[in-house]
Amino acid sequence: MKWFKRNKEKIEREDFSEEPEGKIKIGSTVKDFVDVKITKESIINQMPFILFISVLIIFYIANRYNAEKIVRESVRIKKERNELRSEHISIAAELMKVSKQSIIIQKVDSFNLGLIENTNPPIKLLVKTEEE
Repeated sequence: MKWFKRNKEKIEREDFSEEPEGKIKIGSTVKDFVDVKITKESIINQMPFILFISVLIIFYIANRYNAEKIVRESVRIKKERNELRSEHISIAAELMKVSKQSIIIQKVDSFNLGLIENTNPPIKLLVKTEEE
């Protein structure tokens, strides 16, 4: 803002109609813009902006840290889910194998419990009610 105030008269005095189309004279304006003297007063005047930028940087770093933490946790949970899924499949397969009728008969015979396999199919019992 100060640069514009200092150079306002220069800008108003310049006749832009003399400049050919496409060419812009920027040499002196860039030099004036870059040639800034840093003083104690200018730093004090800019202190609220510097503090604001510092707070934004701290929030940015904290946000980045939390995002990386969430990504690491997500990867860990995916690995754990895959392990549990494979364990579930292996246990289900083992249960299917153990619960076969032939395997059950072999296990019962090995314990010598005196149980025998039923060869007759189950019968459906019908109860007559008084209404019928």
